[in-house]
Amino acid sequence: MAVTKPAAAHQLGRGTHPVSRLISVTGTVDSATPRDVEQRLAAGGFFWLDLECLDGERLEQFARSLRLDASGTARPEGSGQSSGLAVATTGAPQRPSVAAVGDSVQALVPGAGGPGPGAAAIPVRIVYTGKFLITVHSVPCRALEQARHRFDGLRDEGKADGPLGLVHRGPGGF
Repeated sequence: MAVTKPAAAHQLGRGTHPVSRLISVTGTVDSATPRDVEQRLAAGGFFWLDLECLDGERLEQFARSLRLDASGTARPEGSGQSSGLAVATTGAPQRPSVAAVGDSVQALVPGAGGPGPGAAAIPVRIVYTGKFLITVHSVPCRALEQARHRFDGLRDEGKADGPLGLVHRGPGGF
């Protein structure tokens, strides 16, 4: 694995370079390869995998390493849903899609806008299991950046509750 840094050290990027972040329940963030993720899964313990700006082939590699169907890590834009909030014919925003798939919960939700003020919502694919949380997005997502900062700022006892720490205090910024 690459160099470990506290979550706050990862700043919102300006470009669309691929980034894979493996966030542990202790708040450390590592760059990760599919092999790193496979090893982490085998070792046990909950983790959050944040995949930003990856191409379809790399996303499929991560899906295989986690024993997921490729749809679990597919780019949100590849789902047939719009890149922002969907709007029904009534003009009202539609709710995010959420489904139970095997032993996971999968969702496609609009995350808080991108790097600029007033930026449109960013679609984020989420897969949550008892072993990991995955977030997949095609551009930097302010909500996920803020979630990493909030999690990093928790006291150690707040981080000790594993999946609850990441879900309730982490990506809950959606």
